[in-house]
Amino acid sequence: MLRFFRIAVASIILLLTLAFYLDFSGSLPLWLHRLMHAQLVPTLLAGMWVLSAVLLLSALFFGRLYCSVLCPMGILQDVIGRCQRIVLGIRSKGKRKYDAKATYRKPHNRLRYGFLAVTIVPLLFGMTTVVLLLDPYSNFGRMATGLFKPVYVWGNNVLAGVLNAQGNFSVYPVAEYSMWPITVFAGVVLVILTVLVLGRGRLWCNTVCPVGTVLGFLSRHSVFGITIDSAKCNHCNRCTDRCKAECIDQRNLTIDGSRCVTCYNCLSTCNQKAIGYHFRYGKTATQPAETETAAAPQNYDAGRREFLKRTATSLAVVPLVTAAARVDASTSKPRRYPLPPGAVDNFTDKCTACQLCVAKCPMQVLRPSYLERGLSGVMQPHMFYEVDVYCNYECTICGDVCPTGAIAQLTVEEKKVRQAGIVHFVKRQCIVHAELQDCGACAEHCPTGALVMVPFRGTLTIPDTHTEFCIGCGACESICPKHEQAIYVEGAEPQTWAEPPTADEQHEVEDLGFGF
Repeated sequence: MLRFFRIAVASIILLLTLAFYLDFSGSLPLWLHRLMHAQLVPTLLAGMWVLSAVLLLSALFFGRLYCSVLCPMGILQDVIGRCQRIVLGIRSKGKRKYDAKATYRKPHNRLRYGFLAVTIVPLLFGMTTVVLLLDPYSNFGRMATGLFKPVYVWGNNVLAGVLNAQGNFSVYPVAEYSMWPITVFAGVVLVILTVLVLGRGRLWCNTVCPVGTVLGFLSRHSVFGITIDSAKCNHCNRCTDRCKAECIDQRNLTIDGSRCVTCYNCLSTCNQKAIGYHFRYGKTATQPAETETAAAPQNYDAGRREFLKRTATSLAVVPLVTAAARVDASTSKPRRYPLPPGAVDNFTDKCTACQLCVAKCPMQVLRPSYLERGLSGVMQPHMFYEVDVYCNYECTICGDVCPTGAIAQLTVEEKKVRQAGIVHFVKRQCIVHAELQDCGACAEHCPTGALVMVPFRGTLTIPDTHTEFCIGCGACESICPKHEQAIYVEGAEPQTWAEPPTADEQHEVEDLGFGF
């Protein structure tokens, strides 16, 4: 029953999280973003200390249930492993034994504590670059946005084409923009993850993932855990065969609690009822607990020594990592693209590039950065304007769904005066100046009155900027007909507040369209 409930809850969590990322129509309720607030790294970065403490204490009391139930990256590994067993089952023509053989292996303490050290030490200096790369939730978000969503949108567009040709418009095509850095990075991570799962089960969680290592510290001596009754065990190795974490030592009848992800697979496969999930310090688990405790001190001390060694090594590397992450802006493109409205002053240090804001942006104006903001801003979102692509005047979704607090939650009224960028006008590029043609599309579509038309030559008028009213929505840039932009928006960092437009200056923009 424990295994059944674990699989049921994990399946619901994975499906809802994936569906929320893939939902381009906004049909799912926005409150589902709370699932992302239950992830450990986002809760820590957002300063949600109570929820963070609950997640950490859950490992101390019940073991690493987080890794098997709440973490979408961990659940995805279970899905990959299940597919492997199904394929092997088909090849074996229905024979009973089709699971890949797993044995007990010692933990890779040097690697696991090394990855943890190079994650935590830069974090103490206010850097989240390594967290961005290793956070399990953010990696899953990049897979959902860069790999799964393009396939989903492609399938939707194919179906829309077929139905629309027959006069059925219940499904509509959706424009999808290239996000190749996210796709490439997510693809590499998925390939590595798949290889590790097929060969070594949860090796990623127990070696690479810093969240798994932190939870392993606590779950090593959790109050409830998997125990082995030596009086009932006949050393058949069935539990070892099903253990995805390679943590069951049949020879010594012990379980490495720091690596056990509490999946309960071993419980369902034991015919002797020798293995169970119990209160580890009661009578039921007296003998196994003593056996494990007797062997634990040496492993624990060795692990602690390795951790201290890796930490000392990492301290020497921190200046290099800091220098690489704080690349001077001169290596980036000269243009400074605006950050999402509501981006906090330390946005780069709080954003883990999980791509949730990018996936949920209804206007698709948020795109992952390449090197525009240096190495420290790679894959983090910024606004990129194209035809019909601008920041909706009354939209606050990016701040509503951000799980780390990198984008502050704004009310609609606050959003209307949040200055994410400032308009710049290049007079010589304007079609009015260069070709003496009447235009005014930019001022016509500016919702705040930051652009007004003033007399130019004869009956012609030309735009004039009032940057105190500009909020950087990009409506002007997206409508400008010139190939070489006569008007563009540069990011305001730190973001400030614009002057509220007067009734005469404010325009209502319902549908941008194209003005020609």
